[in-house]
Amino acid sequence: MVSGGHILLLSLTLELPLPVRNERQEAVVAAMKHAWKGYKTYAWGHDHLKPMSRTRNDWLRLGLTLIDALDTLWIMDLKEGEYQIQKQFQNLWSTYLSEDQ
Repeated sequence: MVSGGHILLLSLTLELPLPVRNERQEAVVAAMKHAWKGYKTYAWGHDHLKPMSRTRNDWLRLGLTLIDALDTLWIMDLKEGEYQIQKQFQNLWSTYLSEDQ
C-alpha cells in the first residue's frame, strides 16, 4: 500500500523457454487444433459450434468460444498465425458493434 490510500501494482512478464512436449501433450494440442479448425470453418464469430450437425449456436452473440479459447491457446503456445486471435477478436467485435448502430 502506498501513502494516500493508493495501491501500487507491478506487472512482470517473463518469457521462459517451453519444455519439450511429451506424446500425451502433443495429442492434446492436436485435438485443440482440430477443434479450432472446426470452429473457424462452421461457427466463426458465434458462441458455439455444434460439431455433429456442423452448425452454430448463439446464446449471447459475443463469440464465447473465442473468449474461452484465449487462455487455452496461450498456454499451448499457439500464439501465431491462425491462432493469433486477439486481432481477429478485435475485428469481429468492431464488425459486430458497427452492425448494431
